[in-house]
Amino acid sequence: MSNVGAVGAVLMVGFVLIIFKLLTKPPISYLSKKESTSPPRTWGYRSSLLEVFKTRVSAWMFLPRGPTIIQDAYDKSKGAPFSVDVPENRYLVVSSWKHIKEIDSAPNDVLSL
Repeated sequence: MSNVGAVGAVLMVGFVLIIFKLLTKPPISYLSKKESTSPPRTWGYRSSLLEVFKTRVSAWMFLPRGPTIIQDAYDKSKGAPFSVDVPENRYLVVSSWKHIKEIDSAPNDVLSL
């Protein structure tokens, strides 16, 4: 087996182990225990992994399609604040003067621009 083939095999095994770990790990819950609603055990892990994958793919699609994504979200929001997922963050967009003034008047310890 050549060195390239060995490195490829090690990378493939590592990838399979990471996927296995993600599938067997319970989903992270940001809700308190009282507010938590757990999904059925039969599809909870796979659906949470699928949702994370879909969110990440849509965030990376911001790079080639950013203006279109922002315009579509703006049209759907009808003037209300909306968020856009980007590869490293999530942007909250406001477009009305009322919301801009509200953000501007917020104390720095509560909200900073």
